[in-house]
Amino acid sequence: MKPTKTMRLPGDLPGYEILRQVGRGGMGDVYVARQLALGRLVAIKFLHLDAGPDLPERIARFRHEAELMGQVSHPNVLAAYDFQHEGDRPYLVMEYVEAGDLRRQLTPGVPMPVGRVRAILTPVGDALQCLHRRGILHRDLKPENILMHEESNPKVADFGIAVLRAVAKAGSGEVAAAGTLGYVAPEQHDRLKVDERADQYSLAAVAYEMLTGEPPLGTTFRPPSHRNAALTGGVDAAIMRALSYDKDDRFEDLGKFREALDRGLAESRRPQRARVALVCALSLGCAAIGGAFLWSGGSLPSNEGVMPKVVGDLPTEPGNSLHGAGKTLPPMGGSQQELPPPPTIPADPRPWRLDIGALTPKMARIMWAEEGSHKDEPAAVSDDRRRRAERRVAERIDQLAYSIYERRIAGPRRGDDPTAGERRDWQEGRRLLDLKLDRRAEKLKPPPAAPKPAPAPPRVAGARPPIEVVE
Repeated sequence: MKPTKTMRLPGDLPGYEILRQVGRGGMGDVYVARQLALGRLVAIKFLHLDAGPDLPERIARFRHEAELMGQVSHPNVLAAYDFQHEGDRPYLVMEYVEAGDLRRQLTPGVPMPVGRVRAILTPVGDALQCLHRRGILHRDLKPENILMHEESNPKVADFGIAVLRAVAKAGSGEVAAAGTLGYVAPEQHDRLKVDERADQYSLAAVAYEMLTGEPPLGTTFRPPSHRNAALTGGVDAAIMRALSYDKDDRFEDLGKFREALDRGLAESRRPQRARVALVCALSLGCAAIGGAFLWSGGSLPSNEGVMPKVVGDLPTEPGNSLHGAGKTLPPMGGSQQELPPPPTIPADPRPWRLDIGALTPKMARIMWAEEGSHKDEPAAVSDDRRRRAERRVAERIDQLAYSIYERRIAGPRRGDDPTAGERRDWQEGRRLLDLKLDRRAEKLKPPPAAPKPAPAPPRVAGARPPIEVVE
């Protein structure tokens, strides 16, 4: 919710002192108030009473939100204290969270530290699983609906479009229509039946934004490790599977997604520790050299083993340069010297992951057949379906490769290069997907036409039909 100063503060409620307005949303206005009996701060949400034919429906939905919040007691779910009316206007008294929402802690284009992401996603996942055990689907998880208590202890809030699982599976248009673009599951956006896997998609979208600094908008987006080099293939496989367009391609439940993502995040922190150890070692080395320098009275010993000899002497006169001249820096003597340019970092350290071109047409033809024939579209698929097919192929290969990786690390260890193992897993996943696509295409072929019955012999004029004797 965005703060606003345009509305007049409502009058004090019995037992509460209204202090200030802190937000305005689609359904109501939120104020901070003091509960006089206990002396604590609370948040009070008043429903908008704009005239319109849908006012009774909005009042019913507001009461439904209060009832759902009242059914849940969890340390990471925003608590509801009371539901009353001020005249004809209903209001909901809730727990007040002083540090605002997760959106305030996100910087566009800047990934969060992996440890910080784990500290936030773990309790948020616990809250969602608690809701699912009670048969409640949130259906609108996003950074604005994750409130933070002083940089920690997140609270899942805003049950305005939450729904019971039994109602959601009915698949009515009203149930599936709501949600926030970029975080809502495709089946919910398309007004189809939803289940717990819709919340899995939303949690994966929030995780993607926290780890990359950008939300997964559009129909195709790159794996998180392409935007954040600190992440491993395990994070890619978990998030891309949970963000699958088809809900049947996601994890069976939220718990399995959380386990896979947490393993990937734990692996992603190891390179950071290695870098810290390297920096510490270099610092200690520099300190030792500096100590030797001071101990010798300002000059290093003449022993050549103290420092490695540099191949080729550096030029000391102005105008001289090294091979591959780059930027110039003034040396200790004051003259300009040109240094070699930094090494070029390849755009994609795993180019073998781009070898999916042969599978994209297969997937596109299958999607064309599954989605039904289209009047003005040939079997050679449209550009939009080709892009969706390319994304689905990449997701499925990552999923299969991660499954192969899990089986491999559970077996005997190989002492080879991790990159080589990842490449083998990915190539094996690509081969398996190729076989799966061939089998699916075979099933989608139309059945052979039934043979036409032989024509009856011509009837001779004047001939009597044979008499059938029935005993």
